[in-house]
Amino acid sequence: METPNGSLLPTGIFDTLAGAQMLAEAGAGVILPASTGLSSIGMAEVLRSSLSLPVIDAVTAAGSMLTAAVSMRSPQSV
Repeated sequence: METPNGSLLPTGIFDTLAGAQMLAEAGAGVILPASTGLSSIGMAEVLRSSLSLPVIDAVTAAGSMLTAAVSMRSPQSV
């Protein structure tokens, strides 16, 4: 892709699907899109349904990690 936002264009979306398909055919057990833009357009769900593989959305995973870390903290007295 020519620009970082290229994956958000129609051709970039098709390129993302094709790239993920190639990874799946090569034996990938999980797909982790490395673009927050792909999170914004819901690409993880599209990949999950078309590839039948686990797909980890980076933004959702980061939010889950933050939530877990905060919930594990002990309350501080003020």
